[in-house]
Amino acid sequence: MDSPNDALRTTLESLLRRGASHDELRAALVAFKERGGLQQDAVEILYALRAWAPDEATEDLVLDTLDFATGWCRAEIRVWGTEG
Repeated sequence: MDSPNDALRTTLESLLRRGASHDELRAALVAFKERGGLQQDAVEILYALRAWAPDEATEDLVLDTLDFATGWCRAEIRVWGTEG
């Protein structure tokens, strides 16, 4: 069975390959958090996916998703708040 971190990476990579929407990518992070996933783990996975990104459009989606994880976005769409 995959660890939550492996599952997040697999899910995000699949979503990115098909050009998923921001909402779908954010929802994957929210589900990860709800299963006890840690912000730092999500950030590390997203940095690895940035290195993997096959093109600029995919990299942009990764960076936008990273913003949801790190809080560099509007408060209402942040996945992790001040609780980390």
